[in-house]
Amino acid sequence: MAEAFRKDPAYAVELLHSILEDGDQGELLIALRQMMQAASREMLTPFDPAEWLTSAEALAAFLADAEATADPAYIENAHQVAARARTMHGLEG
Repeated sequence: MAEAFRKDPAYAVELLHSILEDGDQGELLIALRQMMQAASREMLTPFDPAEWLTSAEALAAFLADAEATADPAYIENAHQVAARARTMHGLEG
């Protein structure tokens, strides 16, 4: 999936909009994780997952998902994303 996002960033955006319309938080987390991986490999269009973490619930689920990977670098990156999301969207916590 990350490769598809790298090749077609417009598809990534379209997919996110579709997932947000459906309201499936699990799908959103999976897509965000894949997009973070794609972005870490020089995606053609800059992608910031913080733009899509617009609620405290989404933020908590995003961080829990990151912690579940047990990958220290990924977890640290997720915390940086979460900090940006809090600032962007005025979220507590």
